[in-house]
Amino acid sequence: MNRLQAYYEATDRLIVLVESLQNVDDREEGIVNIEALLDDRQILLKDLAQPYSEAEVELGRKLILMEKSLNENLLRIKQKIGLDLKEVKQKKENNQKYVNPYPSLADDGMFYDKRK
Repeated sequence: MNRLQAYYEATDRLIVLVESLQNVDDREEGIVNIEALLDDRQILLKDLAQPYSEAEVELGRKLILMEKSLNENLLRIKQKIGLDLKEVKQKKENNQKYVNPYPSLADDGMFYDKRK
């Protein structure tokens, strides 16, 4: 049961980290830690192979619920990051409009005289 138990513990640590990260404004270090834990879990996942004992099957059922919760929390973090990126883009656009309020006006033109 060591192989599945290690994956379960890594998933549990990841859930705790993701839940603690949702309340923090500085996410960069947390995201680095999340990526490291996801990589570790990926390695552990490759080591899982059948046959499973009854205890491992039960632990697998718990893992399915944990994975669902983890995916929802990771999606929330992704959405927050997306909103932050949109906010930064909007601020950048507003700053550009303030610096140059008339960018679309053409400053050159031509006049054609049709008279002979």
